Amino acid sequence: WTSGGSYEGGDLVELDGNFYSCSTATGANLWCGLDAYKPGDSAHWEQAWKLLGSCDGTIPPTTAPAYSSLADHNGCPVKTYEAGDKVELYGLVYECRSWPNSEWCSQEGYEHDGPNYKEAWNVLGFCDFRSLGEIGDGCPKEYVSYALFEIGDQVSVSVNDVKSVVYNYKCKSWPNGAYCNSGDNFAPGTDSGNLGWTKKGFCEGTLSPTKAPIAYAPVEKCRWNNGTKAITIQPWCDADRSSCKAGTRVCKGTNIYK
Repeated sequence: WTSGGSYEGGDLVELDGNFYSCSTATGANLWCGLDAYKPGDSAHWEQAWKLLGSCDGTIPPTTAPAYSSLADHNGCPVKTYEAGDKVELYGLVYECRSWPNSEWCSQEGYEHDGPNYKEAWNVLGFCDFRSLGEIGDGCPKEYVSYALFEIGDQVSVSVNDVKSVVYNYKCKSWPNGAYCNSGDNFAPGTDSGNLGWTKKGFCEGTLSPTKAPIAYAPVEKCRWNNGTKAITIQPWCDADRSSCKAGTRVCKGTNIYK
């Protein structure tokens, strides 16, 4: 078992010498990779996993791998582009600009993901089944795995170092939104990222401020999974003690108190 892993119903894992099966109940597999449902070692693990028994060793491979070799073709062919040519990269359609800019379409540094691509190529839009376009108000903050996300939060993800293509993602509603805080394995744009994130479009620049920025001291937050959904626990405040009653939960530092 791996924390943050992506599991389907019926998947088998080993942890501490025990053998578990991910639940096949509808939606339960979404919990199988979360720490709160760690098999055999968490408060709610039996909602996501079934203990099958113990195991030892590893399953042996079936056969040795086979390899095939190809002859050297004496270099790679060079692709040349003309004005109006269309290509696809990272799910976006690019069109080679009209002359004289079209002269750059085949040159190094002007590739579709190169630092000078705008001089040679126009971005037409997405080429998959979704009707997504450019989000014109700029890009939200770039995704980082250690941040705390809530449902509806938006982030940007660059697909290359020069940031010629930046996608905008939005954290999904519950229960999928729990994956937004499940680490790099579920980051937007990864193989499992679609479990928690929705691709909204592509963007350029940064979001414009609505008014002059002011100094801001972030308020600490804690997230608590009650077995049904993730809840934001409000920070402890001495002035609010009169409103507390039995069962009230508060956050102080990284701890939650009841």
